Amino acid sequence: MKEKNSKIHHSVWLVGGETAGHIMPLLAVAEELKHRHPQIRLTYIGDGQGREATLARQAGIHFVSIQNGKLRRYLTFGSILLNIRDSLLVLIGIVQSYRLIKSKKPDLIFSKGGPVALPVALAAAATHTPLITHESDVVMGISNRLIANFASTVLTSFPAAFYPTRFAHKIKWVGLPLRPEFCESRHTTHHGKPMVLITGGSQGAMAINEMIASILPDLLQSASVMHIVGPQSYKEFKAIKDGLPDEIADNYGVLDFTPDIAEYMREATVVVTRASSTIFELATLEKPMILIPLPSAANNHQLQNAELFVRYNAAILLNQENLTPSLLYETINSLLHDPKLRTELKKGTRKFNCCDSSAQVANLIVDIITQ
Repeated sequence: MKEKNSKIHHSVWLVGGETAGHIMPLLAVAEELKHRHPQIRLTYIGDGQGREATLARQAGIHFVSIQNGKLRRYLTFGSILLNIRDSLLVLIGIVQSYRLIKSKKPDLIFSKGGPVALPVALAAAATHTPLITHESDVVMGISNRLIANFASTVLTSFPAAFYPTRFAHKIKWVGLPLRPEFCESRHTTHHGKPMVLITGGSQGAMAINEMIASILPDLLQSASVMHIVGPQSYKEFKAIKDGLPDEIADNYGVLDFTPDIAEYMREATVVVTRASSTIFELATLEKPMILIPLPSAANNHQLQNAELFVRYNAAILLNQENLTPSLLYETINSLLHDPKLRTELKKGTRKFNCCDSSAQVANLIVDIITQ
């Protein structure tokens, strides 16, 4: 990354929350900015309902919360009432954001999309504050489609050709900003058995968890398993581990959530996961992956993410609607015992390596605020 003037005194806001897929890329860019340009003042804007407040403060970033609301696409009497309520919350969030921007005068706002980003983006447009946004998925979310109208630049994880042509002049393909640990070369230690990492993202994936539970004793005969189950399923799977026979219990690890996911990914021989932004972390580490897209994902974006990875021979796709425990076991087991296929998948992942992404975004931010 090219060096900039080390005496920059500017303010940059990072906006996004709800899931790790929104939070971690923002923190990755923040880390790059803090390392290269420590004089830039960083502020994280979120709703304070997820992990973003804790993680931002742990990273030494000032955190501010605002109100926001979600759009429920299903139509019931209850959802209509909730949408009305949340529309009011969005209006409150816009007013809060407008007042904050007028008071603090940030030089640039970097949005990761999601519900909390929309009020801030609208306020940025009203105050003519520079705004850039980033889209992780091959299908733009509803918030980012709206935010893209006001943003000067739309950063994407996938090539520009896959996004709406009306934004083509704004799009810059940078990949997904990642923390440095995904790009560091470290020695991995395998203790005999290959390791299968199973993760449904920061919230877990109950459908995947249930299938794994039924095949776990068989899987543990030939592999060790690290299972990140999410907070809702942790007690259940901790009890499952405690009930396993001693000879295989030591092969099974269970966590609700971990900030050290890169270490487990690096150790893994095969990874079973959803098709959210995690796929870019895995691709950067060149990990063979089995993708089970979330069927209820907005605009079916996870399926389209997975299909694009399959097109480049970077993953195996299993549809949840047709998936059985036996098919999942057979797919995992065959990949574990097929080094040639694993090598082919590793080669396919190189198309999506994101080691330079955080630096690209940080450089763009600095270029804009120092013009």
